[in-house]
Amino acid sequence: VALNPFTPQERLIAGQLAAHLEDTGYLQVNLFDLARTLNVRQADVERVIGILQQFDPPGIFARTLSECLEIQLRQQDRFDPAMAALVANLEMLARGDFQGLKQRCGVDEEDLLDMRNEIRALDPKPGDRFQ
Repeated sequence: VALNPFTPQERLIAGQLAAHLEDTGYLQVNLFDLARTLNVRQADVERVIGILQQFDPPGIFARTLSECLEIQLRQQDRFDPAMAALVANLEMLARGDFQGLKQRCGVDEEDLLDMRNEIRALDPKPGDRFQ
């Protein structure tokens, strides 16, 4: 965070966000409350989160598993509409509802299995690398 060319206000926000980072790499903080505490706009907090989410490892500063996977897929230029539908329906993937997922994603079984394998290759807990 210290090496990024943040403004003083952005550095303050980034420092507070980093303080709320879990060991897994997920950000667990109420953005409204943080913005109010720091006397900044919530939009400023969200903008800084977007910058921090570009840091390594990919997926760090995500707020949910879906967002973590999306960040990693975007960095690999693999977040197309079919993959977005899969990430939005992870509960269906967990239960093995491949028929439903094929319909939601608009893909055939072979493509769905390839997409599932891509998801499996991602890191669901990017902060664990620092443990």
